Amino acid sequence: PVIDPVIARRRVAEHVVSEPNPDLMHKLPLDQVLDFIRMGVNQSFEAWRRYQMYVLPGIRAFDRAAYARLEARYWLAENPERAFGTFEGPTAIICGRQDQIVGYEDQEEILPHYPNARYEVIENAGHNVYVDRPEQVGALLRDWAGQLPIR
Repeated sequence: PVIDPVIARRRVAEHVVSEPNPDLMHKLPLDQVLDFIRMGVNQSFEAWRRYQMYVLPGIRAFDRAAYARLEARYWLAENPERAFGTFEGPTAIICGRQDQIVGYEDQEEILPHYPNARYEVIENAGHNVYVDRPEQVGALLRDWAGQLPIR
């Protein structure tokens, strides 16, 4: 999650590509691949296919006018942790260590408000951690979900 709405104050990683694929990058149309190149830590063909399935449809369908309005003021008036205090329910926060959009360090600040949180930082993963490292994210979520109380 975004902790600080002011981009300049966020503690974010430098964009480092751990698995570059220049051949793939040169074969793809620039309009389809620009965000993938800027955000992808894993630039394998498999990561590109996941990006096409899970990210690109949203990018193509989004409403630019609505986005401009949201971007001008997308944060909440009241900090949820201050407004609501502690949330005792099961929570999973999974971050990529190379996330250059929201980072992973700022999330540590909210952990005291979520005493039953599972907080994981995945190596060699960026903002789209589920695109870069789907096996690790899937395993973490399966493990977390398996610990949820059944009612």
